[in-house]
Parts: sequence; structure tokens; C-alpha cells
Amino acid sequence: MARYRKNNGRLNKKLMVALVTVLSVAVVFCMATYAFCSRWRTTRGDEEKKR
Repeated sequence: MARYRKNNGRLNKKLMVALVTVLSVAVVFCMATYAFCSRWRTTRGDEEKKR
């Protein structure tokens, strides 16, 4: 029983690390996408103004 609990704790730690990694990657991806979209929108707007 004790061994099972120990393994479970290790598994939870790995799960937490994986969750944090996935979350950070998702946040970075969202930020990059938002920045790219806003930049693309502004450049497109400038092109429209020039015409």
C-alpha cells in the first residue's frame, strides 16, 4: 500500500509538471498568435490608407 502511494505521488508530480508545461506553451502560443494577428491587421490597414 505504501509503495502504491509513493508511486502515485511521483505520478502526480509528473502530471503537474506536464500540465504546467502545456499551459505555458499554450499561453506563449496564444500571445504569439495575438501579436501576429494584430500586427498583420495594422499593416493591412496601413496598406489600405496608402491607397
